[in-house]
Amino acid sequence: MSIPNFKQRYYILLKSYFNDPDEKYLFEIEKLGRELVQENVPPEDIAEIHEEAVACLAEAYPDARLIESARYLSTPLMEIMMAYGLAFREWIEASEKSRSELQKYARELEQANRELKKYSKGLQQSKKQFTTFMDNLPAAAFIKDDRGFILYSNSYLKEHPEIEKRIRDEGAKEKDSNTKIESLAGLEGNELFYRTIRFPINQGDGIILYGGLGIDVTEQVRAEEMMVKAKLAAEEANNTKSSFLANVSHELRTPLNSIIGYSDFLLEQTAGPLNEKQKKYVDNISMSGKHLLSLINDILDLSRIEAGKMELRYTEVSVSRLICEVLTTLIPLASKKGISLDKDIDPQLWVLHADEAKLREILYNLTSNAIKFTPYNGSVAVRTRIAGGLAEISVRDSGIGISQEDRKKLFQPFSQIDTWEVRTYQGSGLGLTIVQKLVELHGGKIWIESEVGKGSTFIFTLPIKQT
Repeated sequence: MSIPNFKQRYYILLKSYFNDPDEKYLFEIEKLGRELVQENVPPEDIAEIHEEAVACLAEAYPDARLIESARYLSTPLMEIMMAYGLAFREWIEASEKSRSELQKYARELEQANRELKKYSKGLQQSKKQFTTFMDNLPAAAFIKDDRGFILYSNSYLKEHPEIEKRIRDEGAKEKDSNTKIESLAGLEGNELFYRTIRFPINQGDGIILYGGLGIDVTEQVRAEEMMVKAKLAAEEANNTKSSFLANVSHELRTPLNSIIGYSDFLLEQTAGPLNEKQKKYVDNISMSGKHLLSLINDILDLSRIEAGKMELRYTEVSVSRLICEVLTTLIPLASKKGISLDKDIDPQLWVLHADEAKLREILYNLTSNAIKFTPYNGSVAVRTRIAGGLAEISVRDSGIGISQEDRKKLFQPFSQIDTWEVRTYQGSGLGLTIVQKLVELHGGKIWIESEVGKGSTFIFTLPIKQT
């Protein structure tokens, strides 16, 4: 608002107050004073506005009356001056407060700017580290949007355009996390294999990107294929071997049974008497035939196990009865060397769910071996107990013991320890191998604890009840 307008308004208010000194006019004058501050009117102009208004009143009224009413005219001047002063002070205070807040905001902005620079520097460093890491990966890495457009790819992917083309061709079909091996044609037309890993990256606000890795596993796949082929070839060769051994064993057993039968018949001298030399020769024929038949039977059993044709017939087996029967059978062999046979049966282990014939064979083989390799007047003991929820059966002897080196070949087929006792007792070298296979068929395991000169203990475990 211009100064003349202020003058006009003040004159009207002053004239109204002169005619009727009511406070309502003073309130209006006070408002006018505050407006003068808002319009940036300097304080010296207020006196001028008042003097001009009084001069205008002097023209309209006699001088005597103006003098009498001087006290009324000074009041509006004081009101307008006070209002101006108060408004001006409020403006100053508001300006100071605004300036203080502005300075505080500037300081906060400066701090935020420093933090932003620090964050930006850290972000650049992280980006550099990420890029360095990804570019040194021996694998293709990429990030693409939901339209299939590649947003990021590492140097490996850029160096193998055939992979990048495959990724672009895939688009964004697969949006769930998955891992699989894919084949693709190389630049030279050769087939390559890549293990691909794809996964979604949730950006928030409904924005989802898709990341992935492609690792070259061509050599691994080729090696696995060769291993499968080699395994199939080995299985075929093993089956051929087992079939051959079974056929040969069958063909050998028929004449061997005749040789053994006729030699035993001659030893009975039913067909006529034999002199001592004849008896010795016929006895050698019978013993050699029986040894050869035992060897053939062992080979046949092993070939059946390896071919997976050995079936177990599970029954409830009385452990105590079976051990007593095996020890009773071996009493003559032990008596020849003065070896004592002992047993320690766990009363809680009465029954096993197993193939009785195969379990008998395991116990017979281990116990007879213990007797063979125990010196005269020694001892052999069979012990049973429950350990870790399994049946544990051990055969301990006070024999020659077995060295650490010899233990390595104990369960190998046709392998025997070179000792005087081994040379004395002929064997096929398959007994312990068959024992191990039979134990494993039952779902158990077998091992040995031995010390040279102090004897050996063969221990095997079996599930108490088959599942």
